[in-house]
Amino acid sequence: MKFRTLLLALLLVTVYSCKNKNKSEEIASYGYSSEVKLSKQLQERVGSWIEEGIECYGIIVMYDEQGIIKNAQSIKAKALAITEKAIKMKALETVSLAPKEGCTKMGIDKGDTWWENEGDLFRTKEEADAYIKELKSKNVPQKDNHFTVD
Repeated sequence: MKFRTLLLALLLVTVYSCKNKNKSEEIASYGYSSEVKLSKQLQERVGSWIEEGIECYGIIVMYDEQGIIKNAQSIKAKALAITEKAIKMKALETVSLAPKEGCTKMGIDKGDTWWENEGDLFRTKEEADAYIKELKSKNVPQKDNHFTVD
């Protein structure tokens, strides 16, 4: 009787573990894509090179009350997260647009983060600086400030 009980228990354990193994293999074979499809505006501006973890360059711009550019600089940053409508960026350097004694927030500090929703991101510093030069040459008043530091 003990032998039968032991044999039945071993058989049940074997069958149960085989079913779990098959489920584990099945679950492991599932694939999913973690790629996010960027909005049309971001795709047109940034392109397909952007990915989480990549280092690139953004721009920060200081406008006056009329929306005229007073200063702009490129900033080295890292893409932390990508959603359809924005890319979370982290500053890898400190940039000050209007250095002034006692004023520390006229730019961005290393480690600050922001959500880039306009798509002003560039692979190289040269590309970012060329875009800034183009912006300054147009110098059209801006309606909104789209840049906020988290």
